[in-house]
Amino acid sequence: MYVFDCTEEECRSTRVDGDPVGDESVIVQRPAAGKWKVVVDAAAVPADAESVGYEYLDVVFNPSYGAAAATDLPQERAVGARWTTEVRAWAAPAVHGEGRTPYLAVALEARPAPASTGPRSRRWCPGTSG
Repeated sequence: MYVFDCTEEECRSTRVDGDPVGDESVIVQRPAAGKWKVVVDAAAVPADAESVGYEYLDVVFNPSYGAAAATDLPQERAVGARWTTEVRAWAAPAVHGEGRTPYLAVALEARPAPASTGPRSRRWCPGTSG
């Protein structure tokens, strides 16, 4: 799957995702307003397949649409530690355009301890809200 930014005179590739499993996901941070293209390259389709199907979901995150906030504060946790916290969600359905559905996502962020070296990781755990 290829995502092209066509907001300027010429389209340019911004993101790519492709793997043998076929579970592609692309996130574009702060996309420019305007025309965008998503191209699905079905290169691994079996020769005897009659058709190829896919689902497309376009999600826009904007604080004016609503928010989700945890009641927990960031703090250092021991390896293997477990804890529970609550997340409160607020949505402004009137702000969403017709045909759009509110979509709730929670970002979980892990950072290495100060003495540790290694990349910072971030994982999105999307869910739906209606």
